[in-house]
Amino acid sequence: MTKASQCRRTQGLSLVEVILAMAILAMAMVMLSQLVRLGLRAAGEARDVTRGQLLAESIMSEVAAGITPAESVQQVPVDLEPGWLVSIEVQTTMQDGLLQVVVVTERNSESKNKARFQLSRWMRDPSLPLPTDDASLEEEGNANAFLDSSSSTRGSELQGGTS
Repeated sequence: MTKASQCRRTQGLSLVEVILAMAILAMAMVMLSQLVRLGLRAAGEARDVTRGQLLAESIMSEVAAGITPAESVQQVPVDLEPGWLVSIEVQTTMQDGLLQVVVVTERNSESKNKARFQLSRWMRDPSLPLPTDDASLEEEGNANAFLDSSSSTRGSELQGGTS
C-alpha cells in the first residue's frame, strides 16, 4: 500500500462500520423503549392500587362513622370515582356487638388495568345503642372507688409492716 492510500483510509469510517453502529444504536433504542413502556405500566398499576386503597379507607371511615349503613353490598359503582366498584361485606363475630367489615374496591372490568384492594376492620355494631353518660360515669366511679380502696389497703399494709 502506498502512503496516500493509508492516509485516505484512516480519515473516515467505512460503510460497514456506519451500518453496524446504526444497528447497535437502533437495538439499544428498542430495548430502552420497552423498559419505558414497562415502567409506565407499573406506575399506572401502582397508581390504581393506591387509588383503590384510598377509596377503601374512605368508605370504611364512612361505615365506621355511620354515614354509610353497615350492610353488605356487592359491586356498587362509586359515585365520585367513575370506573371503580365497591363491595362491602359485614359479618358478625363470636363477640357480641362486634362486626367484621370487609371493603373491597376494584376497577370496573371494562377498564384495561385491573386493580383490586381489600381492607378489613373490626368495629362496634352501629345498630346497638350507645351507653348513656350516667351509666359510663357510674362505671368510671366504681372503677375509681375500687382503685382508691386497693391503694389505701396497700398503704395500710406498708404502714403496719414498718411499725
